[in-house]
Amino acid sequence: MIIRAFSDLEVYSMSYQTLRKVAEENGKFTGELLRENCDFVGYMFLDSVNQTFEPCLSRICDILYLYLIKVQPNENKIPLTQSELANLASASRAQMERSLKILREEQIIETARGYIKVLNREKLFTHCTRGVHENI
Repeated sequence: MIIRAFSDLEVYSMSYQTLRKVAEENGKFTGELLRENCDFVGYMFLDSVNQTFEPCLSRICDILYLYLIKVQPNENKIPLTQSELANLASASRAQMERSLKILREEQIIETARGYIKVLNREKLFTHCTRGVHENI
């Protein structure tokens, strides 16, 4: 499985036996691990449903909005290229261009080389899927 990260991070690898020992010895860690696992499974389910049933515009808005509130809550500039965003949203280049054109015309975003700037979070949120609305 390949997981893409929105930001720099550190990854640790350990055997199942080591993880089990750490979890048994540290209840707080076990709780955090379970919470993160549930969040990840929920995200993967929501993502698969979105890619099947939701329009490209909504998927793009979900990605941009979640990035803003989860990764960089005090920043409106998202360091993603349009190509990277299309890849994350499982969208074709044409779908991506149409969706970004709508968002630019509504003065929700500005695009530049290597980043997307969100001008209006509230308007962006109105284009998000019901799944994002219910879980924020």
